[in-house]
Amino acid sequence: MNFDAFAIAILLLLWAGIGVLPWLVLAVVHHGQDVLLTLPLSIVGGIVGGLLVPALGFTDDRSLLISMPIAFMGGLLFTIATVYWGHLRLRDLH
Repeated sequence: MNFDAFAIAILLLLWAGIGVLPWLVLAVVHHGQDVLLTLPLSIVGGIVGGLLVPALGFTDDRSLLISMPIAFMGGLLFTIATVYWGHLRLRDLH
């Protein structure tokens, strides 16, 4: 396996793990009720947030440290958006 591919895979897993943290808080607060559907989008939000930093052109050493809180905010944003959209959809169905 190429070292670059391994490094990218580790970064994607790290950003995904950071993106899951807001979901974990939501799952604890809601006692696990109706939060399972938000998990995949929390992971995607963390990865998108983490990838946003190098996509904007920040490629120095500090960009890795900057990408961690951005990945957290991406996971938080996707989690909140999914919960809000889910509540709107559930309200429309009733």
